[in-house]
Amino acid sequence: MSLRAAFQQAAITAFNALDDIPVSCTYRSMTDDQPEYDPADGSVTEAYTDYTVDLILTSVKLREVEGSDIIQTNDKWALVPATSLTPTPKNIDIIIINNIEWNITDINTDPAGALWKILIRKG
Repeated sequence: MSLRAAFQQAAITAFNALDDIPVSCTYRSMTDDQPEYDPADGSVTEAYTDYTVDLILTSVKLREVEGSDIIQTNDKWALVPATSLTPTPKNIDIIIINNIEWNITDINTDPAGALWKILIRKG
């Protein structure tokens, strides 16, 4: 097993050990295609695929907000094991937690690619 694979497995093991702390949510992966417009009824349809994923929500820290052009006080960090999320996260994707949509504003990962650290903001 490579070191990268070991770190990825460790992230999954850690999430499993957290029992009821991770939150189940819907990860909505949007396509890069333009929305489809139906001239008959004027509706616009976005193309997307939904995935169920477990994540841990944490609040942003004041020191992260200060001096940042990206992070705002009410933002959250969504921590997701990389191997449990099929698509690679994109800024156009949405995370839905308890029927509330959160827009992705920033995406980070650790050097081993074991954990996604996704900055989200209520949409």
